[in-house]
Amino acid sequence: MAEPIKLTDDELNELKGIQTTYQEKTYEFGQLYIDKLNVNEKIKQLDEIESKLTKDLVDAQKKEQEWIDKISNKYGEGNLSLKDGTFTPKS
Repeated sequence: MAEPIKLTDDELNELKGIQTTYQEKTYEFGQLYIDKLNVNEKIKQLDEIESKLTKDLVDAQKKEQEWIDKISNKYGEGNLSLKDGTFTPKS
């Protein structure tokens, strides 16, 4: 059996540096993965908020159109002034 060869201090230090770099990068990849999970969760929450806001906007548009139809049926065509709350029928 061959005699073991003792590595130099420089060789051992170089290997330790490589191992340290490997451990650091593994840790950083783990942190990156967690950050991505958090960002994806936030995007999911924002998508849900966007969907609700879109629905609310569509509902408001429907209510506005229903109100316009109701006023038009009651008073006919004309102009509405929100400033003083008056409706001026078209001639």
